[in-house]
Amino acid sequence: MPVEEAAIRRISNNSVALDLYDWLAYRLHALAKSTPVPWAALKAQFGAGCTRMDNFRPTFLENLRLALAVYRHAKVEVIERGLLLHPSHPPVPLRPVSLVAGRPIGTKPARPAVLSDLERGGRQEGRHEGN
Repeated sequence: MPVEEAAIRRISNNSVALDLYDWLAYRLHALAKSTPVPWAALKAQFGAGCTRMDNFRPTFLENLRLALAVYRHAKVEVIERGLLLHPSHPPVPLRPVSLVAGRPIGTKPARPAVLSDLERGGRQEGRHEGN
């Protein structure tokens, strides 16, 4: 999932905010409908080192605030039981990809770095036809 480099630089001193940004960037654009995520699941994923939920929530919400400040398209609600994630645009617009060539539309195919002997029109050394 592409992320916005400027956003990453702004929160680069906070590993939990970075993790939240990446998680939201990955999850939100793929959602088909609004999805609740309970506090227990959030604590399991982002609460390493926090033993009590009442200690986890304020720290998590501050880091979420930082992540949302740089991911402006994110649609996230804090609810009593956790978060409610809504389908959102990715932080960086996705580039259309050609289904045939597997590369962004309008780009030229990459040249292979090394051509095989067959592509150069020769034979491989030490190999004979029939082997």
